Amino acid sequence: MMAMTLDGKIATSRREAARFGGPEDTRRLETQVAWADVLLFGAATLRAYGTTYRVKREALLHLRQRRRQPPQPVTAVVTSSLDIPLDMPFFTRQDVPRIVITTESEQDRATTRFHGLAEVIARGAFAVDWNAVLAEFKTRGLKRVLLLGGGHLNAELFSLGCVDEVCLTIAPYVYGGVDAPTIADGNLAAACWPNELLLRTCELVGQEVFCTYQFENKAL
Repeated sequence: MMAMTLDGKIATSRREAARFGGPEDTRRLETQVAWADVLLFGAATLRAYGTTYRVKREALLHLRQRRRQPPQPVTAVVTSSLDIPLDMPFFTRQDVPRIVITTESEQDRATTRFHGLAEVIARGAFAVDWNAVLAEFKTRGLKRVLLLGGGHLNAELFSLGCVDEVCLTIAPYVYGGVDAPTIADGNLAAACWPNELLLRTCELVGQEVFCTYQFENKAL
């Protein structure tokens, strides 16, 4: 699930936290979070925002309880460099289950660095093996993964065919800048691009457009 400007940017060229989503975008995001077993995003996204997303509305908390889910989904952060400050609110003030995903070459260092703060899952020698990570999630009963960026992580998972659906908010702003990140900010594999998506829903609320796309090869 992502929000972007009219010109397709998810942040400015300074790559600071984007704040252009309105109340309806926030409401829809929380609803998606409430359905998720895992929230997945990259370390740069965590560094920009400092926090994860939490379910706050009572109705959604009750919904998770009825589905026998814990109050909050697991937050899984991906990092190869382990460059995540430990004093950010994500670690110091948010009571959520945390996982750090990294490579096997960094496993020992990650286990030491995040001891008592997050569980470490290391798959793949020098690059994260996403098939192995997703298989590990499935083994744990974590079936619904909500991908929240950033652009490089999105592009990687798009290329691997790991994404079923894209929930997209189009906000009424223009950021510009050739260095400003986009939804798929990395190099897409030739087999993935161009890949036509199927528009499932499109709704105008206020000045924002909310769309749901499905990858054609994932269509039911």
